[in-house]
Amino acid sequence: MKTQTKITLRFFCEYSRFDFELAREFAEYGLYPAVFSEDEIEIETRHLDRLKKIVDLHRSLGINKEGIEVVLELEKHIADLQKKVEQLHNEIEKLKLHERLAEPETLKNLGLLIEVDDPITIP
Repeated sequence: MKTQTKITLRFFCEYSRFDFELAREFAEYGLYPAVFSEDEIEIETRHLDRLKKIVDLHRSLGINKEGIEVVLELEKHIADLQKKVEQLHNEIEKLKLHERLAEPETLKNLGLLIEVDDPITIP
């Protein structure tokens, strides 16, 4: 079983000097995964980068929770599109290679093309 390291939201907020109630509101809204108990809110450390990004978006641009949600979704969408572009680029390169391999000059250089002076005609 893999254990996850957690920190309290209160500790994160004190460390980063961010409003605890606002961070709690962001968690309740679903901007980042948090574990709620009776007296504390915890965050797995693997989600800290996302929380830091949320805090930065709010601080630097004054974006509210709805706007942050849109920005995060757009970032995910862009990342997915970039991955798809890379896959398509790789496919194009493979097709170019296949095309070059099918060129008569390439086939001749590889010894796979035999030139015939008199073509054979089939009656």
